[in-house]
Amino acid sequence: MIHSFETPFGGFTLTIANGVVWTLQFGIVDVDAVAHPRAGAIPENPADTALAEEAERQLRAYFAGKRKRFNLPIAPAFAFNRMVRLALQRIPFGQTRTYGEVAAACGNPGATRAVGNACGSNPVPVIVPCHRVVAANGLGGFSSGIEIKKRLLTLERYALPGYWKDWKPQDDCVLTFIHVKGEILLIVKKRGLGQGKVNAPGGHIEPGETPVEAAIRETREEVGLTPINPVSRGILQFAFLDGYTERCEVFEAQAYTGTPVSTPEAEPFWCDETAIPFAEMWADDRYWIPSLLSGKKIRARFVFDGDRLLWR
Repeated sequence: MIHSFETPFGGFTLTIANGVVWTLQFGIVDVDAVAHPRAGAIPENPADTALAEEAERQLRAYFAGKRKRFNLPIAPAFAFNRMVRLALQRIPFGQTRTYGEVAAACGNPGATRAVGNACGSNPVPVIVPCHRVVAANGLGGFSSGIEIKKRLLTLERYALPGYWKDWKPQDDCVLTFIHVKGEILLIVKKRGLGQGKVNAPGGHIEPGETPVEAAIRETREEVGLTPINPVSRGILQFAFLDGYTERCEVFEAQAYTGTPVSTPEAEPFWCDETAIPFAEMWADDRYWIPSLLSGKKIRARFVFDGDRLLWR
């Protein structure tokens, strides 16, 4: 049987027959294009359907940073490829090994090229983590493309417990919510990260500037309002699979001076706090803005792939 599904990381297609996973391919693949075509012609049976659902569940957990190993029956490999597969499955989550190190682990240190060939022909990437094998002087190749390999390695690094302990963002930013009489001031962002999305006024903290000074300046620059006595409500941490990281301090002000104006950066509008357009905002916003508006302190972290939320 052929089983396709979407995740925040992208689409995937599993080929399952006779109680084992034969292939995992990136993308939603037509039945005629799948590497094991017999599976599409085999009538579905409850065991294969259950396996497809379990494989999807485990893969979703992996991409949410909640699973580090897979427990799935996969089609057998033979001879040297089987040794390589076993060696790949022993590489710890979040770590890498060179092709030479894998060859040595297979008892044949000179078989570096053969290891590369075995990784390249691996029919179940991610489940058998060939993306964790790199060249001695770089990332090496990957059957589904080097960019996907980079994203997988970055995802695993973010899921390691020690990563956030020593986390240092590339950028420090602020967001400012002006919250008055049951309404909040929001903007449609016209440029930069999140262009076209609804957000609150905000931006980068300039050198020598305090977060509260940045909150006041950015709001004034983007919408022409000066928030009065903005209060810090918490910290958000963001990490993206392209490697970008950002720390954002969130402020709330319950008074302001001025009149909202459109600028090259933002189009402001007032919004009832019970009708926030979360569908037009970053996917993380629905998880913390209600707490902010109810007066609670917030602290959260989010991992994105582009504008798709992977986990929180």
